[in-house]
Amino acid sequence: MFNLKFVIHKPSELLLTLRFSHLFRIFFYGLGLFILYFIFQESNQENSNVGPYIFIGICALLGSYHESWTFDKSQDIIEQRLGLLFLFKKKKFPLSNLKGLSIVRFAKGSQLKSAPESAPRKKYKYPPKEYHKLSLILNNDEYQAVEIVQGREMESFKRKAEILAQFCGCPLWVEK
Repeated sequence: MFNLKFVIHKPSELLLTLRFSHLFRIFFYGLGLFILYFIFQESNQENSNVGPYIFIGICALLGSYHESWTFDKSQDIIEQRLGLLFLFKKKKFPLSNLKGLSIVRFAKGSQLKSAPESAPRKKYKYPPKEYHKLSLILNNDEYQAVEIVQGREMESFKRKAEILAQFCGCPLWVEK
């Protein structure tokens, strides 16, 4: 339904952020206000239907969703934030521990490459969709997934990853 992709925001030479576009938040808050407007237009009737109010609450929660990656050279920190606008979980990594970035291609619902050839293969009515995953590779060979996009968006995704790798001063490995 929604194809959420990170956009690059670079407020200074030492700071780069990957976050959702503000249009995502504006859409859900606007939808909630639109419904609220029509509820008040019909307020002269005695209708105690709570459905629209629940939908407004869902729109408010969806509009409050926040996910971002911040790369700060001045503080040597990579920070991931995930959650609602004010209630979110943070993960921090030292930027100096970044070994590189990788883009890996995979197909949703496909067999693992390590599966033996004799293992039975599933037959699909439609071919599995191809996806690409951008990950951070830390010095301890730990991978942190940053973003996953559909295969047809590879060129813009690769450009975004190249900008990020150049900013961090690390290599970018792309699986062909």
